[in-house]
Parts: sequence; C-alpha cells; structure tokens
Amino acid sequence: MTEAAAAPVSAVAGRIVVDGRPVAFQAGDSVAIAILRGGEVPGRGGTLCLAGDCGNCLAEVDGTAYVRTCQTPARPGLRVTRHPAGANPPLPVVAAADMTATPLPATVALHHHEIDVAIVGGGPSGLAAATEAERAGQSVRVLDAGAGDEVVAIYPGPMIVVRTSDGMMHVRPREIVVATGAAEIHPVCPGNRLAGLVTSRAADELEAAGVDMGRVITIDALPVRFEGDAGRLTAVVTRDPATGVEMTTPADTVVVDLGLAPRDLLARMAGSVPVTVVGDAASDQPLPAPPTEGVVCGCMGTTV
Repeated sequence: MTEAAAAPVSAVAGRIVVDGRPVAFQAGDSVAIAILRGGEVPGRGGTLCLAGDCGNCLAEVDGTAYVRTCQTPARPGLRVTRHPAGANPPLPVVAAADMTATPLPATVALHHHEIDVAIVGGGPSGLAAATEAERAGQSVRVLDAGAGDEVVAIYPGPMIVVRTSDGMMHVRPREIVVATGAAEIHPVCPGNRLAGLVTSRAADELEAAGVDMGRVITIDALPVRFEGDAGRLTAVVTRDPATGVEMTTPADTVVVDLGLAPRDLLARMAGSVPVTVVGDAASDQPLPAPPTEGVVCGCMGTTV
C-alpha cells in the first residue's frame, strides 16, 4: 500500500499578516501566492519558481526564518515577516533574568517510520515507481514537499530526514528511489534580482490562481539585461542576433523559459547510500554557458 501525506492547502479564504499588515488570500493559496496576489513579492526579488527550488520567496513565518513561502499554505492569522533587504533575519532575543542560563530548547515532535521503499518525489516518475513497487508486494511511502513532506537529507543507514507540517520524521527504508524531477534554470545577468521575474511553471501557477501579472512577455534566451525602478522590473533588453542592435521591451512580468536542470542534489548527497534515480532527475541535460555578470546567490550578494 502506498502512503503519502495529503497536500497541505487551505480550504477557506482569509487573511494572513505580512510585516504587520493584513493580506487577503483565497482558498488553496500558498503564502507566496497570497503576497503576490496583493501586488507585492514574498522575498527580496529575483526569479520566482514557486516550486521550492530557489531562495527568492524565503521569509520568517510564525517566528521561523528561512521558510519557503511557496511551499507553505496560507491560513488565517499566519504571521509573515519578510527578511530585510541586504541583510539576514535578526537572531531571536532571549529575555531572561539570568543571562548565563541556557535557553530552553523548542520542542519538536520526531516521528520514526520504517518502510520497504521510500520514494522522494510525487510526480509521474515517482508515482510510476510506487506502482511498480506495490505490484511487487512492497510497502511504499511517497515523500513530496508539495504534500507536506520535505526531504532534508539522505544519510547512511539508510535514513531519510524529513520535515513535516507537525515536526520531523526519520524514515528508514530498505530501498530509496529519487524521483525529484528537474528544476527550471534561472537567468544570471544584470538586473536579475529585480522583482517581476518568474519561471514558466510559476507563471502557469499564477495564471491558474488568477493573479494579475500586468504586461507579460516571455523570453527563451538570456537577455542583455533587465531594467527596473525601485527594485521592480520595468523592461527587458535583448539584442538582435543578426544586427547586434539592442531592443527594449516594457514589461511588468517576464516569464523566463531557459530550460531545465536535473534536481539531483539529494542523489548526490546520498554518497555511498545506494539509491535509484528515475525520471528527469537522472537525465543529462545540457546547461547554458557560464554567466559573466549578474547575481548568482541572492542571499549573499555574490556576483561573477
């Protein structure tokens, strides 16, 4: 029998609190989509994938920093504090009479789970692997971030460390299948930290949610640069390959469709732990040429 967590979506509309202000959300919204629906951005700018692959929607949620808001369902009263621009979120302050005392640790529930086959990823290739294992009479657990099971690491044992909606889980499987798919490639060029850049999958999700994206253009090659004002995109500059002439196109949103790269981090992290990698995670997809300028790590402000 295949086990999988139910997708953590809100069945009702309501309001969350973002930086001290109420923001309305609709049923099924993630925190990121609720903020985008309100005309703002969930993080510090940069291309949004809404798939958990980038760090551009990270924020503090109910006191926990570095939370992927695209993977967090909006629910009434949820408190969100966006990380400050150009700085890390502040460390929590412990107010105590005895400043030398060790703060009491937070209590985090830890669950243990044993299974024949653990499958990381609930997409088509993961579900196909689950069906095959079930037919062989094996017990199966599908771990998918979109359904509330975010795999953090794979360690010898083997053991899979999973963050869930109610704590942490240690899964001890006899076999591990990695079916994490492929991630969309983000642009690295001047202006790529502006708000208003989204991947094609994110654009589809925003359109399905009814979020107004304003003037939208799609690009499938790295532009010369993105231009903006006050941190927001206003135009994209491309170059005619035949004449070399630059062309500026006004836009509120640019949909970036630069191709895919395998999500193979967990498979590489496993090291000596035997895993089976299936689907796009196992593909050998060509990457674009290395960039010459632009931000490659928004959290540290690193440029190349």
